[in-house]
Amino acid sequence: MLYPEMSRIPGGVTPLIYDRSYRIDAEVRLREGDEGVLISQGDVNGGHVLYVAEGRLPPAT
Repeated sequence: MLYPEMSRIPGGVTPLIYDRSYRIDAEVRLREGDEGVLISQGDVNGGHVLYVAEGRLPPAT
């Protein structure tokens, strides 16, 4: 579980994301004006970020 105000988690203890199928589920309770990054993972080889902007998740690209 990830909680607000958690610090960085070292890459060596996170799941491998390259050349694998995976899914990220998130239950998010937003208040008026909430924005920002929910989770990000990656390094120089690539990665992903899930964030809230203008009160919603941006559409998938």
